[in-house]
Amino acid sequence: LHLTEETAIVPDNSHLFAATGAAMAALSGGADSTALLLSLLSLSKSLSFTLFACHVNHGIRENADRDEDFCRALCENFGVAFFACHTDVPTLSAVRGESLEMVARSERYRLLKETAGRLSCPRIAPAHTLSDNAETVLFNLCTGCSADGLCGIPPVRENIIRPLYLVSRPEVEEYLASLKQNFVTDETNFDENIRRNYLRRRVLPLLKELNPSL
Repeated sequence: LHLTEETAIVPDNSHLFAATGAAMAALSGGADSTALLLSLLSLSKSLSFTLFACHVNHGIRENADRDEDFCRALCENFGVAFFACHTDVPTLSAVRGESLEMVARSERYRLLKETAGRLSCPRIAPAHTLSDNAETVLFNLCTGCSADGLCGIPPVRENIIRPLYLVSRPEVEEYLASLKQNFVTDETNFDENIRRNYLRRRVLPLLKELNPSL
């Protein structure tokens, strides 16, 4: 696959990379993060930054090692420096008395920031999309929040940047299909006992029936 600047799905937000010198993609192996990696790789030459990738293995699922292997192979194929971090979220969840979701998030950002620090990399890029932002606003609205919560996920927070924040999940899937690029699927995404999944799979489709442009 030959990647050029025109290949990128990232919108016109090159200011996120201004004078950074380097950026690190948070790579899970899912559709969003795979699209993010390929897009940033497409832009890295024209915007003059070095691209790294970091995968966090949470130790939750049986397929966690499969996902890590996929990410490593993807990066090897495209010549991106790859770093894998491991943690035991189930054990930490039991010790702390916190949910798996909460512990996984805190561990993920801790390890991403530690890795970026070792690399002297000034920017960390998770693959949050416009669809993720819609789910976050709805989740915050349902669970009670301040006005800040209704603003959703910020495109920039400290050294965290979100280049796909204006890209929807269907656009991500179309992009990967056009490149004939596969990705891995986290089977827990289908578990509707997880509140975010329930909102994504049940509530948002109903709201879109009322307003397709939601």
